[in-house]
Amino acid sequence: MELREYLLLFRRRLLLIVFVTFLAVDAAVLVSWGMPRVYEARADLFVKAESSNSSAYEDSQFTMQRVKNYPDLVRSPQVLAPVAKQLGNGATVSDLARRVSAVNPKDTVYVRITAAAPTAKESSTMANLVAESLAEQIRLLEDGEGSRTAATVDPQITVPAAPPASPASPNIITNLIVGVLSGIALGMITAIVRDRRATKLHSAEDVEAASGIELVGRMPLRGKAQRIPNQPEAIPEAEFRSLLTRVLLRTGGQLPRIVVATSACRQSEASGQMMIEAWARFLADTGRRICVLQADSSRDTPFGRPAHAPGLTDLVTGTCTREEVIQRVADGSLCAVTAGSNPNHPPAETLQKAGTVVKELADDFDLLIAQASYGSSPLNTEMMAAVSQGALILVSYGATTDAELDLAVMELRALGTEPLGVVMVDVPERVLKDMIYPRRNRIEASARDQA
Repeated sequence: MELREYLLLFRRRLLLIVFVTFLAVDAAVLVSWGMPRVYEARADLFVKAESSNSSAYEDSQFTMQRVKNYPDLVRSPQVLAPVAKQLGNGATVSDLARRVSAVNPKDTVYVRITAAAPTAKESSTMANLVAESLAEQIRLLEDGEGSRTAATVDPQITVPAAPPASPASPNIITNLIVGVLSGIALGMITAIVRDRRATKLHSAEDVEAASGIELVGRMPLRGKAQRIPNQPEAIPEAEFRSLLTRVLLRTGGQLPRIVVATSACRQSEASGQMMIEAWARFLADTGRRICVLQADSSRDTPFGRPAHAPGLTDLVTGTCTREEVIQRVADGSLCAVTAGSNPNHPPAETLQKAGTVVKELADDFDLLIAQASYGSSPLNTEMMAAVSQGALILVSYGATTDAELDLAVMELRALGTEPLGVVMVDVPERVLKDMIYPRRNRIEASARDQA
């Protein structure tokens, strides 16, 4: 996947990433809340050396050399044993050794002692006691009996430890930052994994990512009561107006004379037919002359017309005239043509003449639209693609996969027909209001008014 595809994926799965990040932050808060509080206090020990036989510079250099070794003494039993006795809380030398540390800041004669404890007061008390014990041990080592140094070493506590105002651990801010970053990373990984596993189409971004074709229309999910062939659909006018506008934009403002609609999967066939009939009603209400052609005899006839009425195959064989096969619907600007009285076994010449007959039928209308598939009869996708000026691909929300859509696009392009766009059917009402078209294809109000 390219960077643009990943960005599109992350945008599509933004809610998932936010949710995972929220969980990670919650986990960081819970961990921080459950961790024991640890306070750290620091005491600074200043070390100086004086000698009657050397200059101040030499004393300074001597001290700089010696002070580097003093931090190693802080965990020695000689330093910590007196501290454990003074604290009197049952702490052992080994316990104290895990809770204290010392460093010599670079190019200084300081020894900085740090002590950690469950309370602020205990940490400062421990740091001061360790600093005093370390100072005493340094004096014994440098100035005591048997010492070989000519200088007198005098360590002094210059900055005694004070009780810290807040605990050093847990660091809530750091934990939250780590939680946010970890959550975002984990959310992105989860989005990638889910995208590779869940290949079904749910949004305009899914459609475009799968095929590079734009989503130009949407059809809400209809209940069983509205799937009766003779019952007119409750037309979602805004959606059909948007579909018309987008088709006009793709065709330079001129409605194609013949359009073939093909389903990318079986789940979209029945709802696709409902969408075509409802869109045809909408277009007819705008004053356009519309004809819906039954290309697949296995499906219901358009608008519940008589199944064995004269139709396409009868027109091709010359047994009926054009006027006889065109059936008026509603006020007359909407018409239907069935597959014919014997569509399942059309003679060979029917298939050869079908394209010409469809073109002649289309001359009487502003738009002739037919739903076809590769195996439909008497007309299939290949026959319709040869005479059509555009194609719509029908996909079903949450049922059509990206592979099925990609195959439908390739089949149309192999026939020399560039899809006008994708229409998603069976979109739940709760999803429909939140689903948006790609931002770059949003239609201005003036374009909608023109349509």
